Amino acid sequence: HIIGNIVPITEYKQVVDEPHDYVEGQDLYDLNHDHVRIIVEVKGIVNENLYYFIQNEDFIQNGDSVEFISDIKPNGGFLVTYQFYDVQESKEEYIPFHAPFNLSQG
Repeated sequence: HIIGNIVPITEYKQVVDEPHDYVEGQDLYDLNHDHVRIIVEVKGIVNENLYYFIQNEDFIQNGDSVEFISDIKPNGGFLVTYQFYDVQESKEEYIPFHAPFNLSQG
């Protein structure tokens, strides 16, 4: 069953050598880099007391934001894995890249 959506809310920045070194979004199509740092917001949780599990055991509620590193897929998108905490159900969601600094689903 559908448990909600993860929606990117800010520009993406490529991960360079150190965790806090970034290059701007126009370089993200250089797939020599295979990770990108994303900031996302959780939307659509039916019960706000339930939590999502998003990589590295970061628990967030509806409307919260979390920053994490995601693999870039060959056609230039990224795959988000999150888990419905109460039922231990996990879901993978593919989100494609669109214009620079505009990550959106569909």
